Amino acid sequence: VIGPNGRIAYSVWNYHNNLWRLPLRKGEPKQGDLERLSVTGAVQLWPSISTNGRTLAFLSGAVARERQVWVRDLESGSENQLTFGPGEKSALAVTADGSTVAYSAVEDGRQRIYTVPAVSSGSGVSKKVCEDCGQPADWTHKDGKILCSGGQPKVISVLDPASGVSIPVLSQPGHDLDQPHISPDDQ
Repeated sequence: VIGPNGRIAYSVWNYHNNLWRLPLRKGEPKQGDLERLSVTGAVQLWPSISTNGRTLAFLSGAVARERQVWVRDLESGSENQLTFGPGEKSALAVTADGSTVAYSAVEDGRQRIYTVPAVSSGSGVSKKVCEDCGQPADWTHKDGKILCSGGQPKVISVLDPASGVSIPVLSQPGHDLDQPHISPDDQ
């Protein structure tokens, strides 16, 4: 709003994502069971829960270029920061047993995929497993491969983090395929 004296009045909209949990009992949520998992001034997003239900991995930071990978032990409530330093981190996925987190970081215009042990005690030691594979979305349960999406248009690939080999498994011309997930039986 511009006042008669030429001064401007404005408001600032401040928005922070936080993480919440709502247990389902027999498939039905109970309103009173809604639990806030985080109360910080940071934006927290991309939650990924291990299949065993013990580990929550997420990104946290005030702005995109400052986001870091964190894990929360859902039984004890303790949280640990796994990554430190630059790189615009985005999508992430935690293994079924909660031992490792895969995440993407935009560097030099490319989405690189890294892995980091979820039990890291502040070491921040990540391993680059692919130069330009897009974003991780899930892990296979039996053989430890990463399901990811990337490219233009986006395709679904399976990445072997040990060798760095990414094999496209699904593409649909004219469609961007995004956020694939593995069924509990790995099919």
